[in-house]
Amino acid sequence: MRILQFSLMLLFFTGVTTPQLLGQNLRRVQRYWENQDWEALQEELIQLIAEEDFTPGEKYYYSRLYTHSGSQQYQLDSALYWIRGAQQDWAYIDDRTQGRYERYGVVDSVITNQKLWIDSAEFAQAQIEDTEIAYRQFIVQHFDALQITQATQAMYSRAYEQAEATNTYAAFAEFWNEHPDAPQVAKAKEKAQVAAYVEETSEGTLESYERFLARFPQSPFRTQAEQNILELSTPNYSASELRSFIEKFPVSQLRPKVVAMLYHVEKQAGRSTELLGSITRWPEWDSLLQCMQIEEGHLYPIWQDSAYSLWRPSLNNFIPKQFSNFPDSLCETGWPHAWLALRQTNDMYGVISRRGDWVFQGTFEQLKDLGAGLVGVKQRGQWGIWHLGKFEVLPISFEEVRRVNASFLAGEQGGEWRFFSATGRGTQMPPVREFALAGNHLLLFDGNNWTAVPERTLLVSLVHKPELNPFGWEEYELLSSGELLLFGEDSEAVMDTTGQLVVPDGPWTLEDVGFGWLAESARGYGLVLHGRRGLNPPFYQEVQSTRDWLALKNNNRWALLSPEEGFQPEYRYDSVRVLGEDVIYVEEGANRYVQLGDTTQIALMEEDRFRVLRSPNVNEAPDWCLWTTGDTLQLMNDSGKLLWKESAKGTLSRIGPHHYRWETEDGQGIGVDTAGLLLDPGYSGLGEVKEGIIPLLEDGQFGVYWLATDTVSEPQWERVPEPYSDTLLIGSIENKFGIFSASGQETIAPEYDEIRYWNDTVALCQQNYSWSLINLPNDSVLFEGMSQVTPWENGEFVIRTKEGYGLLHPTRGTLVAPELESLEWVGDLETGYWLGENYVPAAAWYVLSYFDRYGRRLYRQVVDEQQIDKVYCE
Repeated sequence: MRILQFSLMLLFFTGVTTPQLLGQNLRRVQRYWENQDWEALQEELIQLIAEEDFTPGEKYYYSRLYTHSGSQQYQLDSALYWIRGAQQDWAYIDDRTQGRYERYGVVDSVITNQKLWIDSAEFAQAQIEDTEIAYRQFIVQHFDALQITQATQAMYSRAYEQAEATNTYAAFAEFWNEHPDAPQVAKAKEKAQVAAYVEETSEGTLESYERFLARFPQSPFRTQAEQNILELSTPNYSASELRSFIEKFPVSQLRPKVVAMLYHVEKQAGRSTELLGSITRWPEWDSLLQCMQIEEGHLYPIWQDSAYSLWRPSLNNFIPKQFSNFPDSLCETGWPHAWLALRQTNDMYGVISRRGDWVFQGTFEQLKDLGAGLVGVKQRGQWGIWHLGKFEVLPISFEEVRRVNASFLAGEQGGEWRFFSATGRGTQMPPVREFALAGNHLLLFDGNNWTAVPERTLLVSLVHKPELNPFGWEEYELLSSGELLLFGEDSEAVMDTTGQLVVPDGPWTLEDVGFGWLAESARGYGLVLHGRRGLNPPFYQEVQSTRDWLALKNNNRWALLSPEEGFQPEYRYDSVRVLGEDVIYVEEGANRYVQLGDTTQIALMEEDRFRVLRSPNVNEAPDWCLWTTGDTLQLMNDSGKLLWKESAKGTLSRIGPHHYRWETEDGQGIGVDTAGLLLDPGYSGLGEVKEGIIPLLEDGQFGVYWLATDTVSEPQWERVPEPYSDTLLIGSIENKFGIFSASGQETIAPEYDEIRYWNDTVALCQQNYSWSLINLPNDSVLFEGMSQVTPWENGEFVIRTKEGYGLLHPTRGTLVAPELESLEWVGDLETGYWLGENYVPAAAWYVLSYFDRYGRRLYRQVVDEQQIDKVYCE
């Protein structure tokens, strides 16, 4: 067949057979055709090819040979070849010669019809295959066919369908490069953007989204990619992470949103003023109105002109907007945040900024502040989370929402909690029935038991599904070390901050004994040293510990060792007893000794006595050791340092972290660990150290020893005096109180029922239910006639006289004159205000005065009896 096709091509390019041979060859060909002598016709064809002797009529018959159903040579490509040759030759024949062909049944119309039939047959075959390649081949071979437009559109469709089925950026790009005129090019480019986004970001990592933007910076999915970058690059929801995003994407469509987030994070950290300075250097379209206005001080509702205005006492200015009502809590405490939740007349809540601009109109049933600009919003019984930058973080589709920590949120659906980043990105943490934070641990509850994982597992869950420890704990307790003590039904375990069990789950109870965990079970005691994992075998009969030593009992023998030296116990002692924080009594055969700290060892004789003196406040000072040997008494600290040494003719007891009572037949005296005896024995009694003094008792009267000045106020008072200042004390004689100097001299005569501290030079004294301010230097009266004196948090005193209520300060004197019928503090201690009230019966008016914490009048208003309740938000 290849030889035949090659021969045909040679013949095709040699020209047209001469007219004088027309009759002889064509007549023979026609006869073969009419007789359907296909073999003879084929041989004639081969002969003519060899002789290069073809006419249009013969080419026509040979074309039909390849299209006749009875011929074994049926082949449309060859039929097309011969009919094209017949058409081209026919165009060069004159009319007279064309007439001669009619007698052989060859005319222009039959040649044309043959070509049309072949085109139709080939197109029908292409339609059966219905592929891009089939239509492409038809278009190439039948470029002049009537079906060329239909074939072209079909080729475009099949090519696009193939690209769509492959659904890759490369497939769509290949389509529009090969078919630039196809009507599907625009759609292909649109889908190519989708495919590119899916392909480049399939890993779901921060790097994949950044890689996508680097390759396709103008993609319509740019904002979506930036959103994912924002969520993945701010796992801690920190100011530095948000700033980094703004710097990396300076013209992002998300910029206003991120600026709002950054503002509220910085405001929560108290850095909003610094942020304002940096934001003003950014593009103007970063509107601070989306972030609220930065101003210090709480806002309070003030009733005026039949409506509420918002008043800021710290600046003494009003927000110009007016509102019909406020939540009760706002009336009582003011509002410290950058926004206010206000209930409108339809009983729905909205949010306004500190400028008075609406952030959210009143469409919510309930609002709750989640911090850093995040607000829980409730609508139609469902909760969501919005940001004060006016965008949604979590849709309103949850039964409840919570802030897990600074970086993560949680929403409850169907009784299960799901976790999200603070930007709203879902995590791969499995849903749980309940959760809690304890230190650096995240506790998860499956409905029956708890498990715990490190808090940072939430960060991991943004990209990967985390592996959780088994749920098997009923309760938990956070320890000061940051470790977690877990309680099962019959077991306990300890988990460190990395989520590893340093003490494995077992049938025991645990106790922290300083060096490690002591596990008590029916078999005995096990021990896990801090910084190690697993129980040290065997199970001991008993374990004791001090700061420097461990005492282990096994098989009724004791070992004493320091864990820092390695865990190789040698059981050589008959008895070991811990006497104090770092004091151990040891018996080994006939030998007895005391181990002090990690270096000092005292051998005890048979008649020696040894005991530990604890400080009255055991957390305040180390133990002391009292060693009596023969006629000598020695006082040492718990590391063996000698503090005092004396003959054993007295008794010693501890009265403070550094002081002791030394009692002999002469009485009681005072000693200190750094200098020995401070006060020789001579008093009948000594009290414990308290507020810088030691009470002294002699002949039923009390005095004091001043630790700071090493001076004595000799006993003269009927009860233990109380310090008034560093140099003065309050003493009582015959049930009356006065103020005395350290030497016992009167400063204020003992004639008052009660004395309180006012300042170092003025005392507040009460006599016959009336309070006065007495000047200490000259015992003169500065202010008197106060029936009530109430101390306030800022150091002021609310006083009441017969004229009314007022405000006094220990050093600044009268802040508000005592002429008000009532005076009370409203709001936050730092930014609230004093509200004073007087009633004018003749006019049925209330005169209200507003003062700052320094007594300066900020505002004054007059309201009638019908409006007074509104002033107090009632």
